[in-house]
Amino acid sequence: MRNKSAIVPYLVGFDTARLNFISTYSFMLTGTYADTMAALRSGATVIFSAGEDLAANIRELPACHTFMLVRDAVSLLSSNQFPHGRMDTCSIRIVGGPVSMARFTALRQQVTTSICVTYSMNETHFITTAAGDEPGTLLPDTSVRIIDGDGRDTTPGQPGRILARTTRMAAGYLGDDAETRTRFLDGWFLTNDIGFMPAPGQLVVLGRTDEIINLGGNKLAPEPVEDQIREIDGVVDAAIVGLDNAEGTGELHIFIELDDPARNQMTQALIAPLLNDFRTPFHVHPVRRLPRTDTGKVRRAELKQSLTPPA
Repeated sequence: MRNKSAIVPYLVGFDTARLNFISTYSFMLTGTYADTMAALRSGATVIFSAGEDLAANIRELPACHTFMLVRDAVSLLSSNQFPHGRMDTCSIRIVGGPVSMARFTALRQQVTTSICVTYSMNETHFITTAAGDEPGTLLPDTSVRIIDGDGRDTTPGQPGRILARTTRMAAGYLGDDAETRTRFLDGWFLTNDIGFMPAPGQLVVLGRTDEIINLGGNKLAPEPVEDQIREIDGVVDAAIVGLDNAEGTGELHIFIELDDPARNQMTQALIAPLLNDFRTPFHVHPVRRLPRTDTGKVRRAELKQSLTPPA
């Protein structure tokens, strides 16, 4: 936890004035604990404000920072908390998953210009930080390797499975020696993510190994396509899952949250050109809300299960 707290000043841009922290989550969350400890150690102030008006707390505590799950950061756009314009004295760190460029831009226009998106996981803590759709920049105490299916390092720029090593990573899984041996390898953590390094010190995450969709041998990483769908006017969020069909070529099922159900037909027409390269049947399912984990990640297995009729 000491190492996790020590990285917070880097995440907020080495700006000690911004170490004042507004907590929007319970103290039980690791991130809340780390940011709180970093603030208190520097003599800064912490406001615990779960469920309260963020803008009001920023006025009480200028030159501050906070962090939010993707779902909560996006919900700020419809909260009308900032009717008088941005409050650039506060920086926001977004955790839990990717943010579409359209949403990122809207947050910078309406909330604050100081926003970063982080790539992290419980086992390693933070790995990269990025602005918008730029490649992530590795944190100073972090190393990454990209390996192929045989465990060999790929050539630079080629995609593969991500191995990560940080000074903040766990030593293993408590009470699960077998899984520890599988995932913690000679000081590295074997993630479930696919990505590539476009340049030294940079990382692009394409998706998870268990989310890559196989369309009859044509592999699709859903997140880049989901990002494009989220940029369609009226789409609040989107998730894609694949389902095998009788021909063995697979079908795509696209679940979308819309701000207005009347946009459904028009949205489907705008989605179609995004899938031309995959030449596969697809189906669009408007939903009121996508099912999510406590950390804001979409429960894709639950969506896939909803497509299978009960036995």
